[in-house]
Amino acid sequence: MVYYFPMAVILDARKIMVYEDLKYLSEFSGKEEGFADRLWCELLDKPGLYEEFLYYLDHKSLKDKFDFRGYTLTDIYVYLLSVYKMFRDIGKNGSECGKEWLILETFMEMSNLINNPEEYIKKLDEGRGMDML
Repeated sequence: MVYYFPMAVILDARKIMVYEDLKYLSEFSGKEEGFADRLWCELLDKPGLYEEFLYYLDHKSLKDKFDFRGYTLTDIYVYLLSVYKMFRDIGKNGSECGKEWLILETFMEMSNLINNPEEYIKKLDEGRGMDML
């Protein structure tokens, strides 16, 4: 018996669910139109970063297994906290912090770091992107 398949496309159901979650998070956090699609392309282009995003969706925390030139997602997250002044003088994040917005921005910034390391490493080193002793 011979089977004929009209299309030779195999879909990964998990990727479809991840994309839908990304679209939802982007909309929920108020990201501009097209942001989710741009981040999706970046995640697909960088398998290690994609795996970190999967971990985040499943656990709502960063695994930090992936790093680029010594920088982890937590480093980027902390840097963004200081840049966007979401860390208040009271020493904790309030409900207005926009954690979903910040985590999406963290993944995009890590992708930007990978794509243009010299520019972003300079920016991180000038700011508070790495813990210093």
